[in-house]
Amino acid sequence: MTTLYNAQVFEETVPPWFDGFFNWEWLLPVFKGTKITPMDFDATVERKLHYLIIETKRPNIIIPQGQLWTLERLNQAKSFTILKLWGKDTPQKWEGQLRYRSGKCCQVKTGYGPESIYEFCKNWFAWANR
Repeated sequence: MTTLYNAQVFEETVPPWFDGFFNWEWLLPVFKGTKITPMDFDATVERKLHYLIIETKRPNIIIPQGQLWTLERLNQAKSFTILKLWGKDTPQKWEGQLRYRSGKCCQVKTGYGPESIYEFCKNWFAWANR
């Protein structure tokens, strides 16, 4: 099960349209040797290519440093890779798109099953970490 810092509070305040937990722990070996752990945004809104990202915390809770770095560096991004997964417990189908800052889409890949998702993420990390 995905680690939540306060699972009880989350379960008491399930967000609208909540469709279950995504257990990403099986992807952690991709980032071996780093302190990387996946994170989420609490809300994202797009309007005419302008994005509003909202992160919420309870009063007096500090945003973890890694998440803070991510939020602060978004405007400097060279590229974005969007990975869409179908299936929460055991993802079955996926589609990945790499887009550069210019908006150019240079790569679209699709696949099936957790193994190919793992390979996609492993290859992405090797590319991004070079």
